Amino acid sequence: KAFAWDEPSVAAAAWQGIAYGRWSRQTVEALEPLFPDVCRNLERLNGDAVRGLLNVLAATAVRQGEDGASEPTWLAPLVVSNSDGRRAEFAAMVRRQLETVGADQRHRTWTGWLRDWWTKRLEGFPAPMGPEEGSMIIGWVLPLSELMEEVLPLALALPLSERTWGFLYELNKSGVPEDWPTASALLVAHVLTERGQLYDHGIVVEILDRT
Repeated sequence: KAFAWDEPSVAAAAWQGIAYGRWSRQTVEALEPLFPDVCRNLERLNGDAVRGLLNVLAATAVRQGEDGASEPTWLAPLVVSNSDGRRAEFAAMVRRQLETVGADQRHRTWTGWLRDWWTKRLEGFPAPMGPEEGSMIIGWVLPLSELMEEVLPLALALPLSERTWGFLYELNKSGVPEDWPTASALLVAHVLTERGQLYDHGIVVEILDRT
């Protein structure tokens, strides 16, 4: 009852109290029905608690069981009720989770909900995508590179912000330019087109030299 939002001050204190701890499977299962409401009330929580909860949400979404993955019911409320910057934080945490699970789990997540969700976000559902979110979502390309043929068209449709410079740095550190040379060149071109300003000529040259 303390985690319900009938009494906002009580609920905010309860969620802030649990946001920093290690969540067991039992805790996630008990509180998951309340995730849509907490997504609508993140502005009531302090910054550290928000980051902790976004990490829990990302882990819950990416680490669904072997019996299949499906689109979490709280994704739409998270997008509708929060800023472009907060959506970007969540997208960055999804990427970190994708990097820590195995290829089978990534594929399960991709086919279960992430591919369709990315498509819907590009279509403006349930709210238009902003450049901050797009600049974090493009980072999903790296852990999902084994699915590049499906991922690339979605990545090339993303709106991007100045924050995307970090993606080029990470792309350069990865093995993607050798494994997917044409895709890497297209990604570089998209980033440069969207950003409209070149900050590090050297990184771009290094990536293209490897394609």
